[in-house]
Amino acid sequence: MNVELAECLDQIAAGKMWSESALKAAINKPFLSDAEKAVVLRYLNGTHNGLDHVTLQVIAMAIRNNIGELIMDNAAFDFIKVIAGTMTGEIKQLRAILDVLEDGETLAHLGVSDEDTLLVEEAHAMVSDWIKDGRTTLCEV
Repeated sequence: MNVELAECLDQIAAGKMWSESALKAAINKPFLSDAEKAVVLRYLNGTHNGLDHVTLQVIAMAIRNNIGELIMDNAAFDFIKVIAGTMTGEIKQLRAILDVLEDGETLAHLGVSDEDTLLVEEAHAMVSDWIKDGRTTLCEV
């Protein structure tokens, strides 16, 4: 999710957290310039300096505002964001989201009915694929 990734990058730029996976997710965004990718690489290599933190914040803003990715229009992805919104903490663990998607009682508590089965199945498949790809948090998506 772009918003989660942007939040992670803002936290990294502020020196409040470190997430190699978030930086790797950011560098793969197709709209980043070579100069912006170079800043992300410096963070990954531990050689960031000067105003790199400002550039990382600009990258976060670009990622946050990018509406070109089709996944943002996906109902299953929106449902995943709703589940993540019910969780505490800044970093949303994909395994915890998958646990919710596999817990019928929790889903019922969230208002999910039998009519939502396809949505739940699609969301489950998305989160499972992300985990299989080695991602652990929603900000890496």
